Amino acid sequence: MSKTLLSRIKPLHNPKPASLSSSSPPHIKRLVNDTIQILRADDQWEQSLATQFSETETLVSDVAHFVLDRIHDVELGLKFFDWAFKRPYCCSPDGFAYSSLLKLLARFRVLSEIELVMEQMKFEEVKPTIDALSFVIRAYADSGLVDKALDFYCFVVKVYDCVPDVFACNTLLNVLVKNRRVDVARRVYDEMAEKGGGDHVCMDNYSTCIMVKGLCKAGKVEEGRKLIEDRWGESCVPNVVFYNTLIDGYCKKGDVENANQLFKELKLKGFLPTLETYGAMINGYCKEGNFKAIDRLLMEMKERGLTINVQVHNSIVDARCKHGSSAKGVDSVTMMIECGCEPDITTYNILINSSCKDGKVEEAEQFLNNAMERGLVPNKFSYTPLFHVYFRKGEHCRALDVFTKITERGHKPDLVSYGALIHGLVVSGKLILH
Repeated sequence: MSKTLLSRIKPLHNPKPASLSSSSPPHIKRLVNDTIQILRADDQWEQSLATQFSETETLVSDVAHFVLDRIHDVELGLKFFDWAFKRPYCCSPDGFAYSSLLKLLARFRVLSEIELVMEQMKFEEVKPTIDALSFVIRAYADSGLVDKALDFYCFVVKVYDCVPDVFACNTLLNVLVKNRRVDVARRVYDEMAEKGGGDHVCMDNYSTCIMVKGLCKAGKVEEGRKLIEDRWGESCVPNVVFYNTLIDGYCKKGDVENANQLFKELKLKGFLPTLETYGAMINGYCKEGNFKAIDRLLMEMKERGLTINVQVHNSIVDARCKHGSSAKGVDSVTMMIECGCEPDITTYNILINSSCKDGKVEEAEQFLNNAMERGLVPNKFSYTPLFHVYFRKGEHCRALDVFTKITERGHKPDLVSYGALIHGLVVSGKLILH
């Protein structure tokens, strides 16, 4: 039997409940709307609902999923569900009713209730729909519970031999990539590509974009590039977003040569480089200390009317400090201000760190004062370099003052800072280790 035919048969294993659409009988639509209104406004709602369903000679179980799909209040939904299926002589909820309840709980991320509902469904041997499970996967993924989202994804694949909807899959891919679980994300992506087909769309351009970005962040730029070619053809990069992702990946790897080739290619193909494109290239050249190339790109940006943001300027300031001195960094800050871009606390943190590494404590202190005069709030990255340099110079009291400021501002010192603190206290005789 062909895969095409199988894809047509699969939906029979996961029938979708009829939606309350224009094709629904008028009396059903009216009944559902009246039920929701009674739940919202009637203090005697239990009696009123019992009377209503009795008069219309309609089983509650026949319309329960319609009601749950249209209620936008978890408390009302749970209240109705309990009433509907705990009444005398009432049948158990079917998969559609349970699935509609799961979707409602997932929309509001009531995860504890989702667990209880799933346990009850397992006990009653009732399966949720793929649609409901897709909602649940998104709820867990958006809540940062990656393993739970992955468990539900695997459940769908195992039970229905297909993957959840594209929105759920993309949400899962995103959270896996953010948690640096790129290998797992790649397995999910490959299953999306393999099991999609027919009316069941499991993958879109965003899916590929997420995966390529994840691979590039993991340093697997060539694998990301191959993924694009597998989807759109050899040497075919579909848009500037994918170019930006690949260029950024190469630059972060230190492979500016390949990044520059792509930069030239995108312009030859008629794409206009964006601020992100220039930012990635400038970051790459900053690592090399290639200021001639940086100046050329800055000029190109100005000619195109692109505003150079503070992040790009900070990369240049950092490169000037690392490949020159804090004085060179100050020159870049001056140029930055002349361009109409205000330095942020990161700008000053770069200068403070550079001065401290050069042993220029007074200069670092002046940068800290300049930052505060501009209304910027120092953070632990502002104070930590000073903290370390004070201890190196034996100025333990000043170091302790800085350490106190770090903790008073709610920042958590790192292990290196704690190590320096203990070492400094031991050297000064203020702490004796036995």
